[in-house]
Amino acid sequence: MGENLALLTYKAHGGGAMIDNRTQVFDVAMKNARTIEACLDRLAMMGADHQLKLIAGRLSRLTQCAERRSRHDQLTNAAALAE
Repeated sequence: MGENLALLTYKAHGGGAMIDNRTQVFDVAMKNARTIEACLDRLAMMGADHQLKLIAGRLSRLTQCAERRSRHDQLTNAAALAE
């Protein structure tokens, strides 16, 4: 997992530009989501139910993590505005 983050923050364009722009990070995430979707389709065609179940569990945990972070950011922003 840390390796993926390192890839996002390491020199991305051969010349030294760091990927710190949220749009660029989002684009990387969406590209990876499309790759995962293609893998899910292929596993489904192969009848790999166990592997699909494992991936579904992982994606569910990622979704919960994203929702917690979003709620935390909303609460933090609301608290900052209230001050």
